[in-house]
Amino acid sequence: MLVRHVVRLLLPVIVLVPLLGAAPAQAVIPPDTACGRGTVHLTFDDGPDPRHTRELLRVLRREHAQATFFVVGRRAARHPGLLREMVRDGHAVENHSWDHADLSRLSRHRVRSELGRTDRVVRRATGREPTIFRPPYGATDRGVRAAARRLGLRQELWTVDTRDWSGRSVAGIRRAALKGLRPHRSNVVLLHDGVATSGRTVRAVAPLVRRIRAKGYCLRPLVTTAPYATVTVPDVRVRRPASGETVVAVPVRLDAWSQWSGSVRVRTERGAVTDQVVRPVDERVRFPRGSRGGVVLVRVRSDVPIPGTVTVRLLLQDPRHVHRAHGVARVVVTDPAWPTPTPSLPTTSADVVATP
Repeated sequence: MLVRHVVRLLLPVIVLVPLLGAAPAQAVIPPDTACGRGTVHLTFDDGPDPRHTRELLRVLRREHAQATFFVVGRRAARHPGLLREMVRDGHAVENHSWDHADLSRLSRHRVRSELGRTDRVVRRATGREPTIFRPPYGATDRGVRAAARRLGLRQELWTVDTRDWSGRSVAGIRRAALKGLRPHRSNVVLLHDGVATSGRTVRAVAPLVRRIRAKGYCLRPLVTTAPYATVTVPDVRVRRPASGETVVAVPVRLDAWSQWSGSVRVRTERGAVTDQVVRPVDERVRFPRGSRGGVVLVRVRSDVPIPGTVTVRLLLQDPRHVHRAHGVARVVVTDPAWPTPTPSLPTTSADVVATP
């Protein structure tokens, strides 16, 4: 029993390791940030399909557009690699039942089985659990929603139905999607990547994405699943000024586009020498959604002599919606005018790196 319990706890980690190893943060599609007229969520039902879904992922990658995929469990079980591609690119992978049944005609036990089996397939493939579901055909009732809540799933329908499954042309699908958009709202567009006519849907996506953005909307998945970006600050070397101050812009970098608005606190470590060489820094560096980093300004002073070289430690603390790679960066200040230590100057081993 103990062995089975340990294996069950480790399974999500074992599954997730190859996923993360094959999917560096840089692979994530950059998020849209220009949302002046509202938000559009492109959602695709009934996949994954080995032909249509794969081509759709290529189109979304070229257009730098994130979307939401409501997958059918039995299809997802046959094509887990496509689910991993979706997550790698920053798309949301959500629940569309096991075999596309009319959930409103099933018992609550059967509904939980349909949704629970699909949850498990998504978790095994991607390392994460769906958080929303879409009932096939939009057929739902109080019992369906209650059964889904038991699994931690929230229902999500749509606001724009393109009826792309009905044989509409590529232009017709695009017109239907654009016609249904309402400004300054969250628009959920229903499309399909797993039906016989999905080839037309795939061909409609690129021009549709461009028109949506031209109208001032931004594209986002219903749930942001991309990993947090990691923040780092490089070591910086600077020559001390002969008089006055030198302002050093120290880069605070993210290893991927920020999918959320985040921040990190950056401050100088206090010390007898440090406080006289640089003006104290204590600020939050903020990363707007879609950014790749920021800067922190360090003001190097020339008020007192220093013994050749001083290392100022910058501490990274309290990250919000970002990961912190390490907690310390260094600004190395050199002063060639003072090559030897000055005995009267108070020093600590943490503050000073002596230069021969």
